[in-house]
Amino acid sequence: MKVNQDRLWEHLQTLAAIGRNPDGSITRLPFTKQDQEAQDLIRTYMQQAGLSVEIDPVGNVIGKWMDQTMTGKPVVTGSHYDSVIQGGMFDGCLGILGAIEAITVLKESGYKPNRPIYCIGFKDEEGNRFGYGMIGSKAINGLVSDEDLLSKDEKGISLQQAMVDFQLEPSLYKQCQKTDFLAMIELHIEQGKAVNKNTNKSVLLQE
Repeated sequence: MKVNQDRLWEHLQTLAAIGRNPDGSITRLPFTKQDQEAQDLIRTYMQQAGLSVEIDPVGNVIGKWMDQTMTGKPVVTGSHYDSVIQGGMFDGCLGILGAIEAITVLKESGYKPNRPIYCIGFKDEEGNRFGYGMIGSKAINGLVSDEDLLSKDEKGISLQQAMVDFQLEPSLYKQCQKTDFLAMIELHIEQGKAVNKNTNKSVLLQE
């Protein structure tokens, strides 16, 4: 069984166009216009894959493949879709879009799992805006505190205020915690610094 490479590539390119800089890199910070566009797109892709989709109080996009015949703890897949400043197009995004594509192909083949499968697009994994990252995954793991929500960006906007402006309910972050997952699998390509052998200077390694 193989994924539809053309469809996955098209989805990656469409998502990469959101927050693209003139040099081809991507800057997509949490709770911004670009973040909203990316969230809406991922939600659409999940719905097209036949998943029921919800946005939790801190902004995680959660697509569920489940019905009354599926039993046991869910298996989780997915990744984040925010970026570092001047990041690459695959970091995080391949994990979430690859997961959606895998689920789509399984459904197209007629496969039906015995247990639920969740596909999650995690909110604010990189932590570039507020100096406090992983609000999405931390909330799911019960690792957020009221004090964490007071972290501020360079304009003095708190994480809590940015979330409220984003039509979320940060005061309900405890409701995001999940304790019933069986396992999680994430396809992830990391990015970092590389040295240009010609100039001996450190450069951002773009995927």
